[in-house]
Amino acid sequence: MSYFRSLILRNTGLKVLSLLLAFLLWSQIAGSEEVQRIVSAPIVFTNMPAGLEITGDFPTKLDIVIRSERPGTQLDENGLAVIVDLSAAKPGVQTIPLSERNVANKPLGVEIVNLLTSRLRITLERVQQRVVPVEARVIGRPAPGFQISGVTVQPATLTVIGPESRLRRIKSVLTEPVNIDGASATERRPVYLHLPDSPVRLAGPQDVVVTVTIVAAGGTE
Repeated sequence: MSYFRSLILRNTGLKVLSLLLAFLLWSQIAGSEEVQRIVSAPIVFTNMPAGLEITGDFPTKLDIVIRSERPGTQLDENGLAVIVDLSAAKPGVQTIPLSERNVANKPLGVEIVNLLTSRLRITLERVQQRVVPVEARVIGRPAPGFQISGVTVQPATLTVIGPESRLRRIKSVLTEPVNIDGASATERRPVYLHLPDSPVRLAGPQDVVVTVTIVAAGGTE
């Protein structure tokens, strides 16, 4: 028994030092472990040439493989962004190469390993203007003994802006429905407009008024 006790206590200082060195070595190895993960970053288009717009379907986010030197590194995923410079873009289909140089707002201690999409395809079109008529949507029926004698819209036409391929589809702009159900007198109402294609918009703010003239049946105003 005394033999084993003396064996354990022999060179105690050296044994403690060995344990300390082993702990420090383990800490260094554990602290240098790298952690990889995939994050999704928004795509930000910059320097869009005047008179051009992106049309069709295109990605708004990109998956990125990142690596952290330490497991405890806090990653602000919301800060990452993929910047796409369109200053040299032209009308038509564009294929844009992507790399880690496109990634902005990289947190300290984080390395960009790879972008899961190496190329981005987008379509650019020229922006055009077009003057189109405004059509009033009237629903409901006047009160018994009355009838609609006319519908007018002021202004009668509006200027819309958008990609040329979309503008070709626009024949007119409809107003929101004007309900004249049960009306026995002329109705004059400001209305909102319904644009059928989201890339198409008005050239500027417009106040549109629809007038539905209602008269006695068989008569005129």
